[in-house]
Amino acid sequence: MTLDVTWDGVVLAKGAQAREQDGGWFVELEQPMPVGTVLLLAGDTQATVTVARVHEGLGAGMLLKRADSRPATVDSQKPDTEKAESEKLEKAEKPEGETPESENGGAKNRRKKPRKG
Repeated sequence: MTLDVTWDGVVLAKGAQAREQDGGWFVELEQPMPVGTVLLLAGDTQATVTVARVHEGLGAGMLLKRADSRPATVDSQKPDTEKAESEKLEKAEKPEGETPESENGGAKNRRKKPRKG
């Protein structure tokens, strides 16, 4: 299959070789774009895609997946009501006055002792 690959109006490749792979398309390009870049495909397939994986070196190219398809995560599989309830429970379990480690840079809550001096 051959595709034309465009990024932000700039043609990156015309007639690039592509094959279906891992639920998307692997497009052979000497200088692939960074992961997360949104591209437009034209030719045998027309789609808006995102760079999912890059391969550099011999056989360089990038794995492209449709822009609207995202891998499922544990949080995205929970209904919103369950997420909200679990967040409320987590907050209720924390004693008042304690700062979560993520909010204080990973430091533990310790009382500061006055310096001798």
